[in-house]
Amino acid sequence: MPGFSILYFVMGICMAEIYGVKISPVWLITALIIAVVLAVATPPIPGGALACYTILLLQLEIPAQAIVVAVAINVILDFFATAVDLFCLEAELTELAGELEMLDVEKIRKTF
Repeated sequence: MPGFSILYFVMGICMAEIYGVKISPVWLITALIIAVVLAVATPPIPGGALACYTILLLQLEIPAQAIVVAVAINVILDFFATAVDLFCLEAELTELAGELEMLDVEKIRKTF
């Protein structure tokens, strides 16, 4: 989720700049909320983010032509967002295992 929430937020700002949409503090807060909600709702399949760009851009009053540009940019940025999500997932699992005492922390510290 963290990778895609960042991706959606940055994509919204980028498309707003390209298409001349006025960005205000209220617009930024709205974009952030929509990005987080869409990151949670993104289907966990390759290309799942594509379904969310329509919602994101139309809610932020960005012209529909921006969807085509967002889809093209998503081909590259999807790899980075997925990498961030997987890193955060592994870090969260390691932290949770440590809290539940399912991880031998002393042995790991001696290894490194």
